[in-house]
Amino acid sequence: MITTFVLQLCLYFSGIYLALFSVVEFCIQIYKWISLPYSAGTLSSEAILLFLLILVESIRIQLGKRGNLTNQSLPLVASLLLIAPSLLAVLY
Repeated sequence: MITTFVLQLCLYFSGIYLALFSVVEFCIQIYKWISLPYSAGTLSSEAILLFLLILVESIRIQLGKRGNLTNQSLPLVASLLLIAPSLLAVLY
């Protein structure tokens, strides 16, 4: 029982972190777009990558919460598999 609480707590704070990270990253992107010379292709690819990161990370957190609350392994495994694309997007 305690392990599910700890996982739920980590997923909850991951959601808060995602919201704060998204706002800060969006503000940094706007600053970069205004102050630095970028081509249109670079601007659009960075915006799409940020949107995909937010989407994949949101799905990952929701799958983790659902799998944790229902004690099902399939959503938890899917949540673990979605860590790889999220990590790659953050490291980019």
